Amino acid sequence: MGAALLTLTAVTHQIKKTVSPSPSYAQEESRLRALPASTDTYISLGILYATYDAFEKALQAFQQALELDPANDLAHIWLGNIYIKLNRLAEAQTLFEERLSTDPADASGLAGLGRVAYSRGEYDKAEKLFIEAGATFDLGKLYRVLGRFKESEKVFLDAIKDKSTDTSLLMGLGYLYVHSDRLPEAEETFLKAVAINPKDEIAQGGLGDTYRRMGRYDDAFTAFAKAQEINPDADIFTGLGDLYMELGRFEEAEKVFLRGLEVNPKAERYNGLGNVYRMMKRYEDAKAMYRKAIEINPAIISVLPLARILIEENNHEAAEKLLLTARDTPNWQEAQSMLSEISISSTR
Repeated sequence: MGAALLTLTAVTHQIKKTVSPSPSYAQEESRLRALPASTDTYISLGILYATYDAFEKALQAFQQALELDPANDLAHIWLGNIYIKLNRLAEAQTLFEERLSTDPADASGLAGLGRVAYSRGEYDKAEKLFIEAGATFDLGKLYRVLGRFKESEKVFLDAIKDKSTDTSLLMGLGYLYVHSDRLPEAEETFLKAVAINPKDEIAQGGLGDTYRRMGRYDDAFTAFAKAQEINPDADIFTGLGDLYMELGRFEEAEKVFLRGLEVNPKAERYNGLGNVYRMMKRYEDAKAMYRKAIEINPAIISVLPLARILIEENNHEAAEKLLLTARDTPNWQEAQSMLSEISISSTR
């Protein structure tokens, strides 16, 4: 059942058990594609694609795994999670409800429905399902997103008592400390994860991001460099790009984000590049990047800076329409503030 409760946030810890260590995306894809077609091969491909947010490819891989082994439990669970990532929530709900129809206590089914509820903004329902499923990582993340930091911390700390070497839990706790501005504790937590697995590029990246926020820029560069030594395609592009941007080195930041987009066109990287272009006053380029990010992930924070540019251009109608799409997302409170700003401006 442990595999059943894997989240896509913690997927890189699973992928290291199923594929060769620290390969580039292209190298690993080629290696797996060269293997004989089998359920395990397709599952490994699906996990690889999920790691790099290539969710359509992941969907196809898990479907191919199920064609060969319709009863494969792991492929079913991953398929449900991929549906969620693709915002195909009705299909995900049906899949997880089918699991619960045969076993109402099935933890993966309960956790899956919790993720569906979370994606719909039904946080109370998600909380109840995560608790019933024992889905520690999901519950801790939910509390963090809701700003319930003390509860999130308790969830992670209690889980770590039983699984002290689980680096995914340490990562969850570390990022909780980052988001609650408890940076010395974040540093300590990421260092624990690095001590457990020095080859974990994600932990190194978390450490780099912590140092960036602490203003310890040399240490941040060192941590990011270590992550890239482990894996040249390590997912540190956003942290490193933000670091260059904070230092006013916008051209270097642009190169980092562009390189990250070559490796994998993630929404957060388009958002980061949009931020760079906004700082460089390249507003048309910034708007294009923000729109790319929103196209991939409608709930991303890019909605806010894009709306801000539109407001500054006196395109209030477009800004209002955009901000209304933030309803039921973590951006809604700030979006409401900006909508009020537009309303006040329109009455003058």
